[in-house]
Amino acid sequence: MRKILTTLLFTLMPLLLSAQENLAINSLFHGRLGKNNVSETIIKGEKVEEYGLDLYHSLSTRQPALAAKMSRAVLEDAAKATSKEVKYDGDKLYYAFISIRDPRYNSYRHILYLNNMLKGGKDIILIFMEGDANVQQVKKMLKK
Repeated sequence: MRKILTTLLFTLMPLLLSAQENLAINSLFHGRLGKNNVSETIIKGEKVEEYGLDLYHSLSTRQPALAAKMSRAVLEDAAKATSKEVKYDGDKLYYAFISIRDPRYNSYRHILYLNNMLKGGKDIILIFMEGDANVQQVKKMLKK
């Protein structure tokens, strides 16, 4: 059983690593921000397929020192966006919702960034989603 799980992990890992390929936010995922006060979630399969997604990958942290690194990567990817909403609190990025059409797979890549710490909250959230769902469908899903 252990051998099967190990083989499966090594088979799927390139797919997960390539999901954010060619995006600046790729440097933040897969434990690269550290383990302390950073939570990472990956959801694939049936749980996201009903929303028109192939992948949901999120980061959440309570480390304010990571905000600059995260927001820099998000803004770099925003330059490639086919659709974007960006809001600042003073000179700091508070919110970004970015969509990038991926013509290679005829799909969308969505990035959501929210720095709740700027409004008295306790965390910073970064979500990457990939699939057939367009901007309106993803926004509808996020409101649920």
